[in-house]
Amino acid sequence: MIAHNRFYSLDGLRGFAAIAVMFHHCDARFLPGGYQAVDFFFCLSRLAIARSYGEKLGELVRRHEQAWQMASASRTSHV
Repeated sequence: MIAHNRFYSLDGLRGFAAIAVMFHHCDARFLPGGYQAVDFFFCLSRLAIARSYGEKLGELVRRHEQAWQMASASRTSHV
């Protein structure tokens, strides 16, 4: 099943990045900067994940902020 909000161009770029890493591992002289494709791949993956979660990501951020406030408040109350 394919999601309706999928970016096929991101999938293609992620594929190229994965192939670049593979070539770098086979022979580093062939593609000396291939290790940088790992960072590029993960940045694109984060973008795709953030886009797919949409509103759910906002809810997670809100919960994280609440938990952080509670944790910092409990630390200061014990001092």
